[in-house]
Amino acid sequence: MKKRRIKGIQMIPYGLLAGVMTEDSIEKRQREVRLTEISSEGFRIRLCRRGKAEENIYPKAFKICFYQMDQAEYREIEIRHFQIEAGEQTEFYQAYDIFTVQEDYKEAFQKLCVEYSRYISLKLEQDDAHLAQEMTGYPAQEEEEHFKNETEQNKAWFQNAEIFQNLPAELAVELDHPKLYEQYLTRPIERFMKEYWQQHGIKDARILGRQPDRLYLGNQFCPHLFPKEEQFFALLEKADKERIEVTVAFSFIREDRLAQTEQLLTRLDEWCEQQETSGAEKKRLEVVVNDWGLAQLVKRTEHLIPCLGTLLNKRKKDPRMPYKMGDKTLLEQNNLNAGFYRTYLEESFGISCYEWENCGYTQEIPQKIQNHLHVPFYQTNTSSYCTLCAVLEHGERGKQRERQECPAPCLEHRFFYPKHLYMKGKYNSLFALDKHLLDEPEQLKRELGIKWNRLVVNLL
Repeated sequence: MKKRRIKGIQMIPYGLLAGVMTEDSIEKRQREVRLTEISSEGFRIRLCRRGKAEENIYPKAFKICFYQMDQAEYREIEIRHFQIEAGEQTEFYQAYDIFTVQEDYKEAFQKLCVEYSRYISLKLEQDDAHLAQEMTGYPAQEEEEHFKNETEQNKAWFQNAEIFQNLPAELAVELDHPKLYEQYLTRPIERFMKEYWQQHGIKDARILGRQPDRLYLGNQFCPHLFPKEEQFFALLEKADKERIEVTVAFSFIREDRLAQTEQLLTRLDEWCEQQETSGAEKKRLEVVVNDWGLAQLVKRTEHLIPCLGTLLNKRKKDPRMPYKMGDKTLLEQNNLNAGFYRTYLEESFGISCYEWENCGYTQEIPQKIQNHLHVPFYQTNTSSYCTLCAVLEHGERGKQRERQECPAPCLEHRFFYPKHLYMKGKYNSLFALDKHLLDEPEQLKRELGIKWNRLVVNLL
């Protein structure tokens, strides 16, 4: 008698269709199975062969998970009434055809066919923006609207920036590229900050009256933008004279600069030892680490305090997140919400301070630790090679290469993105503006001193 065979749609992506098999055993063991073909009559599964024992299976039930694109969630169908036929067998796997007449299964399969066919058609016929528009309501018609220049962009973004007024917390400002280093060295802090706000389109006198309590020196994303050694110590001396605290920010550390970085940390530790303080303790400096090797080097010093940087404090961040459908509450936490991980960081590297970014949605922040919030931008992508240099030199992002030295074209050039995304490309990274933070600053101000010990401003 000729065996029946499943004849349907083959190799639907795993994210759209998944399956679990419950075996008829005392333990009722569950195994994830790969569905290689599906039809209205049933589906085909493929199991890895691990000897003759794998040739016979005794399933009690199957759970088939159909992704529903219109609801952005899975519908689970439990299959308890089925027939099973052994299929193709090779040295590596054994296939089985599972037949069922359950009506809920047939209904879910038909819906999958309609949605999957629509998705394939849109993928073939439209660009990514129109595909996103059809699937999620993304405004593809706004893709061509860009700012003419950075001045116009800053004016639109920051002219009503009330977030920086009357802050009930420590205020820090990031100096993250050579132009800012030089400007700070050649100007008193009052004049420097007045020009800093004005250069970014903020001219409100109430803001200009507040001077920063702390400066961040260095760039968390590009290793080429850290100040030269002598300039770096000149910045430290000036900040010390003006009684401004300093946090030193490092990016990832390239292998060829490891010895040089270690020497710099040693000299920085010695500098702290030589500084006079009002008390008996020697001066200590925070160091933002974005590289586990650097964290280990900082731990060996006596006066440097490591802070977990943005590149190591990971979470999903994208200005298109509002267009995602489904439940977003799982995004509110990341690995730092696990107490055992924070304990590991403190015991292994001495890390008990954390750098965070406000990134467009609610974050559940661990309490009773040092949390520093960076506003109003958040980083979405960083490349170890520079896409901006690749475009300027070769006209293509893909032609990136490692650079021993960099002329820093990012000081004059930017990537511009559609207005509605509130994005900009600078350095070797992409950044997005948390517009909600600027539009409704009162919520953040209520959290300062409770969730956040410090507000760190970088207007890029």
